[in-house]
Amino acid sequence: MRRTAQLLGLWAQALDLLPDADWEARVAELIRGRRIEPVLAMLAQGPERFSEPFSVALLDWLAVVSRSSESLRKELGKGWVVERLGERLWPSENAAASAAAILARLSEEEGGRLRNQLTTLAETLKLRAGMRRDFEIRTGEGVQA
Repeated sequence: MRRTAQLLGLWAQALDLLPDADWEARVAELIRGRRIEPVLAMLAQGPERFSEPFSVALLDWLAVVSRSSESLRKELGKGWVVERLGERLWPSENAAASAAAILARLSEEEGGRLRNQLTTLAETLKLRAGMRRDFEIRTGEGVQA
């Protein structure tokens, strides 16, 4: 059976029926396999919010793909999936810094869609991390989320 966009879409819809932790585990397997097309198809579906460990893995994957071949970078920028990740990734200072580092490492020649998406991702994560920090409950003994 040949993998097509339609088949990937159906597979993504089927995986979307799984509980969030199971969905993340399945997509993490694809991330470890460095397969961009299936990962992007899965990211078009899935939970509204990602766990912290999955967010770290996903940002690591984005860093690798954004430094790879031009064809993979174009594939990454195609569906506007990256831009929307800022609303779904775990909002931490580390995640915001990782997204900013991915953007900073993107070559100057690489413009257009992917650069715009990575800019939005970095800005959204920075804003969300700041909001999370501002709304943390501060106790006498430390900080509680």
